[in-house]
Amino acid sequence: MSKENDEQPEDIKNFAEENILEESKVVQEDTVSGIDNLKEYIKSVRRLADSESDFVFNNSNHEHASIVLTVMMEKAQDEFLIYDNDLSGDVADRYEGFYPAIKDFADRGTLKVVIEDGSQEHSKIYAILKELNAKYPARVQVKKSSNTFKTSINAIYETPLNFAVADSKAIRLEKVNKEQSVRKAICSFYRPKEASALKKKFDLEFEKCENVFQN
Repeated sequence: MSKENDEQPEDIKNFAEENILEESKVVQEDTVSGIDNLKEYIKSVRRLADSESDFVFNNSNHEHASIVLTVMMEKAQDEFLIYDNDLSGDVADRYEGFYPAIKDFADRGTLKVVIEDGSQEHSKIYAILKELNAKYPARVQVKKSSNTFKTSINAIYETPLNFAVADSKAIRLEKVNKEQSVRKAICSFYRPKEASALKKKFDLEFEKCENVFQN
């Protein structure tokens, strides 16, 4: 298993093209995303996380997405980055472990979230993040994407993608297609090259984005 850590935007572009944009060879041997039993799925995801596997697997199901993000937060120690469309809770609400995990992580690490639409004031995830931001204003930050942030991120892939990055090594990428209800996403618990490239782009424009919560 290669554990390199070069911060090159081309790494994440190539990774995205190979695994998600061209819909090519991803997960031909994927025994994770095909598991229907939820308990077995959770066990499989935790095994990958515990071993810091660089295996790439599909993560398109809403419930499965919530489980993967939960496990990513449980394993993360220092930093968790999220770039998403909004705070509707379409993923966060699908697994009971998600909210305890995000609260526990906020107690020990830095959580940075950038969204395109911050209008979902009545959602549970909005309320939780607002509460955490009030408790840890320096460590939990939620911002609305600026045009330069969005352009900078999308320029890596030449197509819109949402993502989550944990400790500059675990990564979840989701292809954005607002015209289709079916999402296409992938995850790996050890892709430091790609994760570091995303973090670099994320951090470059993050402070220029507007705060969602005004304390």
